Amino acid sequence: MKMLTRLTKSVGALLCALAGLMALSAGFHPTTTLPARLTDASGCPTQGVLLAHADGAVTVETPGGISCSNVTYDGSMYGTALNKPIVGIASVPGGNGYWLAASDGGVFSFGSAVYHGSTGNLKLNAPIVGIASTPDGGGYWLVASDGGVFTFGDARYYGSMGGVKLNKPIVGMAVTPDGGGYWLAGADGGVFSFGDAGFVANGSLPALGITPAGSGLPHSLNAPIRFISGSPDGGGYRMIGGDGGVFDFGDAQYYGSAALTVGTEWEALAPTDDNGGYWLFSNSAGGTSVTLASYGDAPSNLASSAGILDPSPIVGATLEFTGSGPAITTQPADVVVTPGSVATFSAAASGTPAPSVQWYVSIDHGSTYTPITNATSDTLSFTTVQSESGGLYRAVFTNASGQATTTAALLSAGTPEITGQPADQSVTNGSTATFSASAIGDPTPTVQWYVSTDSGSTWSAVSGATSTTLTFTTTSSENGTEYDAEFTNSYGTTTTDAATLTVM
Repeated sequence: MKMLTRLTKSVGALLCALAGLMALSAGFHPTTTLPARLTDASGCPTQGVLLAHADGAVTVETPGGISCSNVTYDGSMYGTALNKPIVGIASVPGGNGYWLAASDGGVFSFGSAVYHGSTGNLKLNAPIVGIASTPDGGGYWLVASDGGVFTFGDARYYGSMGGVKLNKPIVGMAVTPDGGGYWLAGADGGVFSFGDAGFVANGSLPALGITPAGSGLPHSLNAPIRFISGSPDGGGYRMIGGDGGVFDFGDAQYYGSAALTVGTEWEALAPTDDNGGYWLFSNSAGGTSVTLASYGDAPSNLASSAGILDPSPIVGATLEFTGSGPAITTQPADVVVTPGSVATFSAAASGTPAPSVQWYVSIDHGSTYTPITNATSDTLSFTTVQSESGGLYRAVFTNASGQATTTAALLSAGTPEITGQPADQSVTNGSTATFSASAIGDPTPTVQWYVSTDSGSTWSAVSGATSTTLTFTTTSSENGTEYDAEFTNSYGTTTTDAATLTVM
């Protein structure tokens, strides 16, 4: 085992709003008592920082010392012949496990992390530079330096910069809290957003008039950007340069910078579990020391508790937890109200520590969700307007051990909202066909079924078909006919999808 002398630093700084430049001042943040969220009932740490090295080594850094660490070291690729160096690490939210990713896209899983695939056997246009886990740990993304994005498991593809000419290579990825989008960051501080990842106003360094490192211009980066990290609610992000400079956008908080640490190349960043602070890590001082800088509520008294202290460069850092992740105990229910009245959605979840909650709304039938400002309690209440009818609402619960998302609940504010679509039917000649549909609304809507015999070009009302279920005995002449239902109340009419009848 290769052992290194540890050097702990904590340097503060202020970020000047003008052009994003930093006015620096030194300071120390000693930590003698761990915050309650970082300990179990016996006072032992429940959180550690995993450091991945280019040669495959992994080290667990534990707040408060090593005497009672609960954080598990699950192994590494140290000592194994690798085709390409390791470039990133991602941990399983709420579980003891992690993945390592190599520059050829090879993925190695440890502990509870499940292997879902890799690009190790593919010819890539550019090397992989990072890996990110989905919120439920059921998949992961790989990102390449040309902005190409590769998805595995339940990770969804929302777009990439592959095939687009970039000013500088992509260096990292940050995922939104619900896994519905991601940001890609370039070495020059350019940011590209996909899915529900919002690009905030002036949300990149070029947009602020800051040019790439080495340009020699008045407002230029001293070192290329190395990392990007999203805020807890997905409303912002921060970028960190190799010199320790920190740049915040949207609602991401600034807690300090390591830009005064001359001669240190900062290699990895890990935000704290509540994103109230962050650590910077470096192994650049000739491989003779591990350098740490802590800011905000990040404890400075980390100690190596497992793994291999290795002189090869640190290529990634991620959190590892031992608490229990959120488990949904109450799902929100559909709400039917008249416009102008109050709609209330409720949800609950268990977990240790107690999870926080953020409500989201979708106005595009669940394709994308947007966080609702200040909606951070178990109950969401608001006065409705007609235009909000059809919105879907869900809550995301988060703690140090992971994240859980409720099912979506539908708001019907007046106009009927379809809750059940009719399904295609295949029956034999002379047997019974049954179509069913449902909708909610206030006032309660009435229903009328319609039939089309010309592939939906024209529709005729079915006589007496005014219940949510349409049942009749079929004949061969009805083969290929289509049926839909119209729900109507005083606020309007909503029509279901069409269902096809096949008579054999």
